[in-house]
Amino acid sequence: MAARYVNTSAGPSKLTTQTPQYISISDIPPTERGLKKDSWANFASGLGVNGIDGVQNMSPTQPLRMTEPVLNNMWRGDGFARKIVEQPVYDGMRAGYSFDGLDNVKERIIKKRMHDLYAEGTFRNWWRWGRLHGGSVIFMGINDGNTDLSIPFDPTRSDYRIMFLKVFDRWRVNPMPELDMDPTSPTFGQVMIYRIAPLSGGAFNVHRSRLIVYDGEPVTDTERLRLNRWGDSCLQPCFTSIRSLRNVLMNCDSIVSDFVQGILKVDNLLNMIEKGQEVELLMRLRMMDLTKSTNRTILIGTDEDYSRITSNITGLEHLIDKFAEALSGESGIPVKLLFGVAPKGLNATGDADIRQWYDAVLSQQRGRYEPALRQLVDAIAGEQNFQLDDYEIKFNPLWQQSQLEFAQTYLANAQADTQYFTMNALSAEEIRDMRFSRPDYGYQINGIGIEDGDKLTDDLPPDSAGEPAPAGVGHTGDPLTSSAENLGMAGATGVGIVGTQQG
Repeated sequence: MAARYVNTSAGPSKLTTQTPQYISISDIPPTERGLKKDSWANFASGLGVNGIDGVQNMSPTQPLRMTEPVLNNMWRGDGFARKIVEQPVYDGMRAGYSFDGLDNVKERIIKKRMHDLYAEGTFRNWWRWGRLHGGSVIFMGINDGNTDLSIPFDPTRSDYRIMFLKVFDRWRVNPMPELDMDPTSPTFGQVMIYRIAPLSGGAFNVHRSRLIVYDGEPVTDTERLRLNRWGDSCLQPCFTSIRSLRNVLMNCDSIVSDFVQGILKVDNLLNMIEKGQEVELLMRLRMMDLTKSTNRTILIGTDEDYSRITSNITGLEHLIDKFAEALSGESGIPVKLLFGVAPKGLNATGDADIRQWYDAVLSQQRGRYEPALRQLVDAIAGEQNFQLDDYEIKFNPLWQQSQLEFAQTYLANAQADTQYFTMNALSAEEIRDMRFSRPDYGYQINGIGIEDGDKLTDDLPPDSAGEPAPAGVGHTGDPLTSSAENLGMAGATGVGIVGTQQG
């Protein structure tokens, strides 16, 4: 038996000695041992005791298995579930993306082929059904001369053609037992052959290289085996909150329906029922309803009493908000987006929640969408017989500044540039290149586009003196200085920038 350290300075007992000592727990009297325990349990109050403390007996249970009919019904019949599935897909694709590192010709060819293949709509369904059902694939219909689709696709060939793109959800796709067991392979441990069984037509086997796979929400390896090597639906962890919120709203509907109740007191009601006069009683109630609906007047007899009571809904709104916040927390979607409700409180805009949400969407773009795009882009490049250098897929920012915020930013930059120019820290040409020769700044100068930035110097009048102007404020001979003054760099107001935001 493990020993514990007892401090005997509290008083004499059969355990006390002159100095502290190690003793056995069995030496403590049973009465004392039954009420005290060195843990978060107390036998006297029942705290932490199995069978007494309800919290102690709580344990996670097996979640409801999300079958295809259940998920389809939730998609079609529950707006909250649909919003949870759709919102990341909508935000992840609405701003678009750009290629960094590709020359213009190759980029135009790739975008043209993706448009012909209806790639954007295909990826939208691929992402949507992958989130809803826990997995989906895009079958790339590649004509490379192989009738057996279980043969790996060779992207180094120069005689293949991508004919179409087709999405199948996980219920139409069955991973086969063949796995890549080569520990040096980049696809080690992954399924190599999938069997696709369309709703119409015969089933066929497809090699993984011909598929763009969305394997569902992350689960443990043991759960993935139980789910036939697929992941979870995004509705799985928040199913209980969806059901609870829906139940609360349905009960609120009943409360609203019975918000005002009319009460009719009738003398000798029990005697009428005993005498079999139910028909007369129902006719009396029917007549009262008819008069109430026609002239809003209720006719009652001298021996009757009619009154109305209303239901008490105090605190109901707060209760609904708590259930909504719980669903928002579990789904990861801000309340402002999930329910379309503006934040409450003084100066509450919800911008912080939206920015955090956009960061989460960017993570999904990079983790899910970008690898899928790269797989298709690389296949298109091989089809068109050109090599791709190192390139990046950059997703356009989801957060857009207002026109007022843009104006404030440019004014602050102009004031800072004026200071740098005054103290000779930067020249006007350096300021021009820094501010107006970058695509991310996004403005035009006097009708000259960013791509024409090099023409600025050519269009300026030559220096009549032919010598550089002296340092300091008030340069009039230097063409770059004159340009800086025209752009508003010589003062805090009058920023000479014209044009509209690009992109």
